Amino acid sequence: MIWWSALPARARDERAHLAELAERVDWLDGVTWKIDGVRLLANFLILVGDTYVPLTLRYPDYFPDVPPSISPTEDVRLSGHQWGKGGELCLEYRADNWVPTITGAMMVESAHRLLSGEDGEDVPPVPSAHRATLGQEVRSSFVRFALSAEAEAALKALPEGEITEAVLVEHKFGETWVGSLGRLGPKDSVLFTGPPALEGATNYDAIAYRVPKAMPLLTKFNDETLPLALEMYGLGEWLKAAREKKVGFAILITDTDVVMPSFFVGEKFRALDYQVVRIPLAEPRLPKGYDNMASAVVGIVGCGSVGSKLAASLARSGVSNFLLLDTDVFLPGNIVRNELDLRAVAVNKTKALKHRITEINADASVQLRTILFGGQESAENTASAMAALAKCDVVIDATADADVFNLCAAVTKAERKPLIWGQVFGGGVGGLIAMARPDIDPPPQLARNQILGWYADQGVPWDLGIAAGGYDAERGSGPPLIASDAEVGIIAAHLAQMVVDRLLVRSPSGFDSPAYVLGFKAEWIFQGPFDTYPIQYIAEGVWGPAQEANVAEDLTTFLSELYPEVEGEG
Repeated sequence: MIWWSALPARARDERAHLAELAERVDWLDGVTWKIDGVRLLANFLILVGDTYVPLTLRYPDYFPDVPPSISPTEDVRLSGHQWGKGGELCLEYRADNWVPTITGAMMVESAHRLLSGEDGEDVPPVPSAHRATLGQEVRSSFVRFALSAEAEAALKALPEGEITEAVLVEHKFGETWVGSLGRLGPKDSVLFTGPPALEGATNYDAIAYRVPKAMPLLTKFNDETLPLALEMYGLGEWLKAAREKKVGFAILITDTDVVMPSFFVGEKFRALDYQVVRIPLAEPRLPKGYDNMASAVVGIVGCGSVGSKLAASLARSGVSNFLLLDTDVFLPGNIVRNELDLRAVAVNKTKALKHRITEINADASVQLRTILFGGQESAENTASAMAALAKCDVVIDATADADVFNLCAAVTKAERKPLIWGQVFGGGVGGLIAMARPDIDPPPQLARNQILGWYADQGVPWDLGIAAGGYDAERGSGPPLIASDAEVGIIAAHLAQMVVDRLLVRSPSGFDSPAYVLGFKAEWIFQGPFDTYPIQYIAEGVWGPAQEANVAEDLTTFLSELYPEVEGEG
């Protein structure tokens, strides 16, 4: 957008306001206008003390909705309120308080107040209105030291003037090398241990050194100053040994600061000044009671689009114990709506999803059953999987496959465990979330039959994936049903809420109904997005293992027939 071509009258006003200011004050001179490329700018001189300072006013493409900037015409540092050498000045008017009625002339007046307010040795510094965020402070660094509050406390508890063995754990992510304190103290006398290392991280030998109070702590280092500083702190011998290893990391500590200079030796000695990023103590972000889910075991059958998103959400919510069942392999086409990424291509979804869960919660325990549950699989494998599901506190069927559902229903009914299931309808028109709770709702198979009956009662025929066929069509029954990542995410998020509701045993439940049919667009019975149909079950059926009327008598007869007494004995 070229603002001055769309708003020529405003452009003329900007020129006029600056001309009027130059006539009115004696500190502004030499105003010249030009167009650089398509950007309008004005060069001018401001008198500061006895010196004229050349500055440039630059109008952005989206002026007057976005503020212009003023910076030195030359590559110099003029103020402590400036974005680095040659950078723009931090003025009273900026993006966080800008209104379109502010003019470039007002910006020039602000620049004069800033620079004249800082002129002279006896003049107190101009109060800063700028508060840099953590992101702004570190964005130019590519090597960082993540320092937790616990690690910092351990470092500051070290005795002064003594070298303490340490281990730095480092990984690369997002174009940034990030190090953290993996261990403080020797292996036989550990003072601090960091969280588990991420996959692909590298451990480096390091030292921690608490600088004596009588010595200053340098906070910036380069190739020349780092060796001198280490020698000054009495770390010359360590530096010599580290040079031979071609790499060295030193954590330097005082009562108020922690810095971590490092170096590596290639063709020459090169210092790296790690930017310290302080990690504050964790504050509660999840609702009250979520920490109670850490001991629960959640079984997820199906690690496709819905199942993978559901697992990740539950891991973030505090669930730490999972059982995953699936045999499918992740393929590039799955990327469009699965929680996994391209690293998982050609990997079984169970194994890849376990990796994803532990990326979110490093302490998570994830059991795997990489089998075709409900398909052509050995009876022993199926029985083993069902036995594992029986130990779960909640079971989720994320396959939308009737055969799988029947197995999940059999286990949960017999073991009196909640079963939760969901489905995204073909075409992404909507979906289903449902649960069957022991002694509250009908057993799962009866509950599902009532839902299918509800579909039929609507009297609107539709055959895109409701009555038959798995959502991902993973059993070779046809092409995958069409739905977007957002549509899958809606169902997965609601299912996660339903799982949390059961794990926390909320009474009354946060869900007024045990099943909901959700609309995403105006198709089938839906009038549009957010069109929701709650389904209430009719009481029927009994939870628990199937039992016959004359169990004791028939069991005695069965065992006597199986093991008849040997004639002549007894």
